[in-house]
Amino acid sequence: MRKDRIGILLSSALLSEGIASILHRCGALTVSHGPWTTSQNAPTIVITDPFMAEQCPPDSRKVCLLAGSLPPQRAIGFDEIISVYDTAEEICKKITALTSEPGPDPRSNGLSPREKDVILFVVNGLSNKEIAAKMNISVNTVMTHRRNIASKLKIHSPAGLTIFALATGLAKMDDFTG
Repeated sequence: MRKDRIGILLSSALLSEGIASILHRCGALTVSHGPWTTSQNAPTIVITDPFMAEQCPPDSRKVCLLAGSLPPQRAIGFDEIISVYDTAEEICKKITALTSEPGPDPRSNGLSPREKDVILFVVNGLSNKEIAAKMNISVNTVMTHRRNIASKLKIHSPAGLTIFALATGLAKMDDFTG
């Protein structure tokens, strides 16, 4: 988990204290109350309501706290939405999900650039013969790359490689052709 600073910028002191109490129970989160005077002490994530959102630091991610009968349409443009009706566990889960970022899979460090290319072709559904033609190599070389990939990653199916490629950022959803 990266070291995000969580800021609270709400129009209600009661809600601010309640959210702060919940966040302290979430664990290793640094919580501060706004407004913030410099960008150096500004939080990376701000929990705010739609009325205070314009006072958030420009580079921070914003979490909307919906209270009462405020329509959800007011929460457009926020990275996440929490409600006063959410349980403490739900709020912690949503905030923690925003603060956690998947780190690079250490197994991908051992892959050569050509092996990464082969993975991208495999996840797009190409056969060994099609991959060989695209990469201008022999089918035997493609099979050797695939064997090495399976050995290094301990992944033996195209579906598994697809999940791995998406989870590690090797492939994006836009990369898929079919």
